[in-house]
Amino acid sequence: MIEFPLRLKKRCCDYKNNKFETVIATGRSYSFIKDLAARLKIGSVIASNGAQVTHHGRTIQQHALAPQLAQQVIKELEKRQIDYLIETTEAIFYPPGADFRGDSQLNPQPLTSKDQLPPNILQFICQQTDNQPLSLTNPAVIGEKVAPTIANIHAENVSKASGISALLHQLKLTPDEAIAFGDEENDLKMFEAVGLPIAMGNATAQLKERARLVTADVGDDGIWKAYLQLGLIQD
Repeated sequence: MIEFPLRLKKRCCDYKNNKFETVIATGRSYSFIKDLAARLKIGSVIASNGAQVTHHGRTIQQHALAPQLAQQVIKELEKRQIDYLIETTEAIFYPPGADFRGDSQLNPQPLTSKDQLPPNILQFICQQTDNQPLSLTNPAVIGEKVAPTIANIHAENVSKASGISALLHQLKLTPDEAIAFGDEENDLKMFEAVGLPIAMGNATAQLKERARLVTADVGDDGIWKAYLQLGLIQD
């Protein structure tokens, strides 16, 4: 039996009369995820690993990289021969001559020049082949693994946890009133920012160690099964 933080327990015991705010927290960009959120009638999105937080159509937090810092990241990635995409608030771009396009859903646009970067760069999407943490020289940025062969680079002070903090402040809620589901390295800080962290069955071993509950895989209705187990919904 999972022991809830007291504030969350009070809300869950009367779930029929409580309105839960469902939030998508993702490494994907807001421009990529907003249509899905709209179809699911989800009004709050923590996108780009916390670099952009949107609440019912209004951006309440946004952390773009300074142009000089973005240029430094690009120089280091190219020196280390790491393929990358550039993610902005509006679109995703690939540099001239690059073969890396990410997955087929990203639909990146060509960048005309590496010397003239697009505005409002939130993060970089990088291809990895060694499945190791991506560390960079400049401490102002951090690399986080978001899939077996993909890492994101964004501002060091940005994370899903910082996005959750901004959204909880907006909703006038405490961390103990929040639940989070995760499966990858970029969810580690998020687990520290909520009262009840839940790892998916397909999550990394490190994330499972920090979870209060491990549910079924993403593809096996893990979130639904966890909600049933916790009594948040009825079948």
